[in-house]
Amino acid sequence: MYRKFDGRDYFDFASARFAVRDLAGTGVAVATFELRDGELGDSDPRSGVIGDPGGPAVPARSGAVAVPALAGGPLVLLAVLLTVLGGFARRRWPA
Repeated sequence: MYRKFDGRDYFDFASARFAVRDLAGTGVAVATFELRDGELGDSDPRSGVIGDPGGPAVPARSGAVAVPALAGGPLVLLAVLLTVLGGFARRRWPA
């Protein structure tokens, strides 16, 4: 699916068609759709300019699980640990 941003929210751009084209022996994904100045999909109000914030998207699966992330304290501890290890590595193997 192709999603467009209208300045406040994203919506599905149903007319987008996807294909795989050959580019120097490599398959490249291509999205094809038509935009007209001032119509659906043009987020720029100026005449003669088409703003096109959007891109390919994958529909969310039902039952999707959030990926846990480190909270404040553990994140700071990880940053300090990486800084200390980087300092040791820099002393041991100078550039």
